Order: sequence, then C-alpha cells, then structure tokens
Amino acid sequence: MFLLLLAAWAQVATVNGIDIPDEAWTLAAARGVGPLTDEGRLELVQALVAEELLYQEAVRLGYDRDPKVDKVLVNTLLRQEVYSTVRNSDFDDDALLAWYEAHRSEFNVPAKRQVKTITLLVDEDLTEKAAKARLERLREDLNAGELEWKDTATAWSEDIYARRGGDVGFVTVEGKEGVDPVVIAQAFQLPLETISEPVRTDTGWALVLVANERPELERSFEQVKGSVLRRMKNEAFATRYDEYVAGLAKRADVQVDNEWARENGLPDYAKAVRKLGNIAEVDGVVVGLTAAKDTPPLEQLELAIANELLLAEAHRQGLGSDPKVKKVITNTYLREFVYDRVRNEDFTDDELRAYYDANKDQFTVPDKVQLNMLTVMFGEQRTREEARVLAEGYLAEVPTRPFKGLATEVSEDTYARRGGDVGWVSAQGKPGLHPRVVETALDQRDGDFTLVELDDRFVVVVTQGHREGVERTFDQMRGSVLRKVKNERIAVLYDAQIEALAADAEVAVHSEHVMALEEPTRKQRPAVTKPLPGAAGPAQQPMTE
Repeated sequence: MFLLLLAAWAQVATVNGIDIPDEAWTLAAARGVGPLTDEGRLELVQALVAEELLYQEAVRLGYDRDPKVDKVLVNTLLRQEVYSTVRNSDFDDDALLAWYEAHRSEFNVPAKRQVKTITLLVDEDLTEKAAKARLERLREDLNAGELEWKDTATAWSEDIYARRGGDVGFVTVEGKEGVDPVVIAQAFQLPLETISEPVRTDTGWALVLVANERPELERSFEQVKGSVLRRMKNEAFATRYDEYVAGLAKRADVQVDNEWARENGLPDYAKAVRKLGNIAEVDGVVVGLTAAKDTPPLEQLELAIANELLLAEAHRQGLGSDPKVKKVITNTYLREFVYDRVRNEDFTDDELRAYYDANKDQFTVPDKVQLNMLTVMFGEQRTREEARVLAEGYLAEVPTRPFKGLATEVSEDTYARRGGDVGWVSAQGKPGLHPRVVETALDQRDGDFTLVELDDRFVVVVTQGHREGVERTFDQMRGSVLRKVKNERIAVLYDAQIEALAADAEVAVHSEHVMALEEPTRKQRPAVTKPLPGAAGPAQQPMTE
C-alpha cells in the first residue's frame, strides 16, 4: 500500500496536487456488488489513485497528443458541441414526410436479376478465336437442350462461380464486386431465360444467362421512417459541423503555402503566404495531408485543418480531463510500458505446462446447477412475517403454474424480467447471488424447490437441472493457460509501474472522509401489490426505495 492516510478532507484523495473528487469514488462504488467494507472503500481509492498516477505520467510523456487520443478528443468535442444539438424531436412527421417525398426513389429496393455465367479465360493455352468458338458451340447445345447449364458451367467455366454452376446471384444494374461490368450490362439487356452470344470481358469470353428477376420495390413512408430520420439528422449534423468549424476558423490564423494554393485551391477561411515551408499551418501548428489518397488535395487539406481546429478547441475547453479521454491516454501509455512488454514467445511450453499442473482446478469445468428463483423482500414497508406468508403462498403455487410467469409477475429481484432464470451456476456463484441460494440449488435434486430465508428477503429456489464437471487437458487449455500467465505477468509489471510512479509522487488519501461517504444506492425492483394469501382487505402497499 503506497497511500498516505490523512484525516477528514473534502476529496477522497490528492495526487501531486490534483484532487480526486467524491464523484469519482461514487461512480466506482456504484459498479460494485454488495456493501463495501472499510478495506473495500480504501481499495477503491487506491485504484483511483493508480489511474491518476498513470494519467499524469502519460501526459508528461506526451501521450495526450497520440493520434488515437486526438481522435477521441475531437469526437468528445463534437458530441458536446455538434451532435448533442440535433435531437429526434427537432423533426416532426410533416418534415419527415416531405423529405421522404423529395427522395422517394432513394428508398426503393432496386430491380435485380439473377445472373449466371460460363467464362473461358484467354491465355497461352486458349486463343481468342478458340475461346469464342467453344462458347458458341456450348450455346448451341444449351439452346437445343442437349446440355444442362449447371453441369456445363461446373465442367467448363473458369471463374470463381464455376463451383456454383455459374450462378453469380441476384445483382443490381450497378453490378457486383468481381463481376465484369460487361457481363452486368449484357444481363440487363437480355430477355429472361435467354443465353447471350459470347461477350468479351477483361479476361476472356463469357456466356450470360438471366435465370430470374425481381422488380423494383417501392417502400412506403411508414416502412422507412426510421431511415428518413437518420438521413435528416445526418444532414443536420453535417450543416452544424460546417458552421462550427467555420466559427473556429474565424478566430484562428490559417495559412496555406502560396504555390500549393495555386495548384490545388485555397479554403475560404485560409490565406496564402509565400515560402511557408509547409503545406499549411493553423495558429503556427503544421498541418499535413492525412486523408485517403484518392481524396482530392483541397478536400484533404480542409479535413486536416478542420481536425486541427477542433483539436485545439478541445484542449482549450479542457476536454483532456474527460474520463473517457483520460482512459484512452492512460491505456496508450500502458500499452507501450506494460502490455506490449509481455509477449507470447516469452513463455515456453514447459512453463505453461507447469502452471497448468499447479492450477489444474482453474481449468476444470465445475459442477453446475440450472437455477431459477423468486424473491420477496421485507423491511420498512413489509414485515418479515408478512413476507414469509407471501413467499410461502408463492411456494405453494410452484407445482401448479409455470414458474416463469409467476416469477415475472411477482419476483422482486433483477432476474424477474427473465422469468426468474438465473442460468447455469457453479459453487463459485455469481455477483449479486447469495451463496446460500447457490448451495441450496446444488444440494437439491432436479425439480425440487425450497424456501430460503436471508437477512432481508425470502427466496424460492428451484433446481431445474445439474451438469457434472469436466476436467480439460493441457492441450485443450493451452490458449487459456497462456492468457492467464500473461495476465499475471502484466499485473506484476503494472504494480511495479504504479509503485515507481508513487515513489516520486505526493499522494494523500483522506481516510476519514472516505469512511464517511454514503454508498451509492442500487435500484431494486419494487414490491408487488398482491394480497397476502388468505387475507382479506386491500392489497399490500408497495415498498419504496
């Protein structure tokens, strides 16, 4: 433990003068299961301190300017300043319908034709003349009914569709990747079930057959309403993006090399300067062309300038401290200093086998039980005895009605929405599941059901089935063994990295303040308003959280 424990404070910890706020601890605690012990509270703080140490070191080494981090920064800014300004509610049905009417054809399913081919390649073994003549003879025999298309294509065709009897599948007039455009054009000129004359392709000669067709299908507004909304939102995003970038450009000094500008054009918000030495600069920062090579040079430059403008604004707004951005920065640093320093080839088969032998139980599939459960809570709004009577009533219903429907209707745990189905569980249990519930289910025979009393609830436990454990061999588990050994090595390197950083840092944990923090509440399913079995009068009042 590298933490210095102090008295009460306003934050959970401080690392090199940077506070870790209560909110960070609360968010971390909310992801856990069950009540926190004093030790657990401090372990959460320790993890937050480790993250802050790594983040500060990553920034010191310049990982906050890594291209991946830049991308996350820009996207965080755009989500805040652009995407969040466009909402579904901005577009009413009249606007959506008008847009649909103006772009109706874009939503139609285009006409398609089922194309089949027989292709002969022209090479040193088969001349142009011989290939064309062979296809003409095959066409005659096919039209005469002496040959079947599928068998002929399989035997003679030399393209990738030969093994499918020459069937290219259904294609639109725009074609299909890997299919010669000449073949597509011929297919949309032919009458149905007609074999073409031999046509010249890039690689040889081909016969084309149209076996079937599907007409263009017009889709109604109701069918494509969601697509219309997405298209309109994307157009609004694009407009808002352009306006936002233009606003940033007005406040920036954007310069483009004069000679480059003469050859390729100049963005509206840039000025051409002589002898710049680079293609462009934004507030003194050199901008290079990084877009796809087939993108026009001026468009590449505009994209690069826009990205630099957005990145500078993101830094100006302090978005580098956004939790998602900080995580990317930290992980980029860890990848170089921890993760990439542990390689598969670092571990011999002898090491892996020794680890497997020492931890064989970890690689054995344990005995499992298929568990269903139904929960009745008690507390402020329902007494223990009331809950017992209610639970015993549900227990009596188990043999006479489907358990899934009963649990969905009345259970007060997170498995209610799944009809009480917890799934297959081993003796190790699963997060949020009380060990006594698992033990009871494992001890019962298939089909048995029991009522279990816990500190704040009664649980009807139903055992649906059992699976015996299976021991798996080293060869079966070699990949899993390797991952475990690597993860252990990575954990050692990670801890060493944290210890080294902490040794040179000023770290303080405000322990009394941490102990006084209120645990975040976790949502519970409210109690059902169902009368006690055999009781008269109004239904019970639901529990309040």
